[in-house]
Parts: sequence; structure tokens; C-alpha cells
Amino acid sequence: MEMRDIIIVGGGPAGLSAAIFTSLDGWDTLILEGNWVGGQAAIAYTVMNYPGFPLDDGAILMENLKKQVTSPPPKGTGAEIRQEEAMKIDTEEKVIITEKNRYRTKAIILATGSNMQKIGVPGEKQFVGKGVSYYAKRDYEKFSGKRVLVVGGGNTTAKSALLANTKAEKVFLIHRRDSMRAYPPMIKRLQKEGVDIWYNIE
Repeated sequence: MEMRDIIIVGGGPAGLSAAIFTSLDGWDTLILEGNWVGGQAAIAYTVMNYPGFPLDDGAILMENLKKQVTSPPPKGTGAEIRQEEAMKIDTEEKVIITEKNRYRTKAIILATGSNMQKIGVPGEKQFVGKGVSYYAKRDYEKFSGKRVLVVGGGNTTAKSALLANTKAEKVFLIHRRDSMRAYPPMIKRLQKEGVDIWYNIE
């Protein structure tokens, strides 16, 4: 069983930020991430609410943060990231079991973030990559000349609709409530750029 001072479960912005501080305090820090480093921010079209970066590409922002975390001092903090999913976490014994290893640690930090929300409509799963996309930044070239429907009401939805709108023939955005949670400037931009927004639609 491998021993580490601190293990952080989750390699998104919160987990990476935590690793900076634990490493600077001299703790041997390991980050476990089951998906991609950077979390949802890494696949964001743009990031508007990260202090010091008024408008930046999410992937670039998270790659820079990753370098800061993993590069040896003085350029970085020297923490380690492993692409492993935590299958079992024993907070009392401070033991973490992944599909590859078993770890014991002095402290566990949970920074698991969020996952992409699926809408559960028939055909959704089998048509991923064939018309259904959760990653507009990667797939928007495929939208060229097509009519695109974007579902949701937050900032990620708004950014995805704007990106799709650069290629698609027409973009429709539907939201189940009577108002969007996205920042007001994002909503105004959607309207200005001709994205049709339909409210109160399940």
C-alpha cells in the first residue's frame, strides 16, 4: 500500500488549486482524477469568471494550472497527478482504493466537481458522436450547415450555443424554466447573434 501525505480526489480547478497550497506547505500531494484533468473548465469554450483572466480558453487555462501544480519548484509546486478513479474511500482509515492501486494518506481532500448532465431522451446514448454532443468545443465543426438544438440554461449551455452558431445554419436553445441561469451579458449576446431561445420546454 502506497503512503502519501495528502491525496486529493478530483483534478478540476478546486483540486488543482488545493494541491498548490498543500504542496507549498511541504506536504507530499497526490491528485487522483478519473476523467480528464481540469474538469468541466477544461472543456469550456471560454472562462469568464476566473480572477485575473478576463476571458480565456478553458483548455489553455487548465493546462497552465496543471503545469503550475506538477512542475518542480521553483516553476511549480511539484504535486503529482495520476489518471485513476477512486473506487472506494475510507475516510476513517484514510485509505483510498482505485482500479490500479491502494493508498493510505494522512488527509483526504474531496474535490470531485460535477459531471455533464444527460437529459435521458430515447437515442441519446447510442447517438453520442453521431449527432449528440456534450462537448461543443470539440464537435462544433460537425455542425456546419445544420440546424442545432442546445438544451440547458447555464453559462456552459450559452457558450455552446454561441460556438455552434459560428458554424450552424440555425441554433435553437431550449430551457425548462422561464428564465436562464446564464450571466445576463451571455443571454444578451445569444439574442444579438440570432440564437432562438425557447423557455418552459421539457
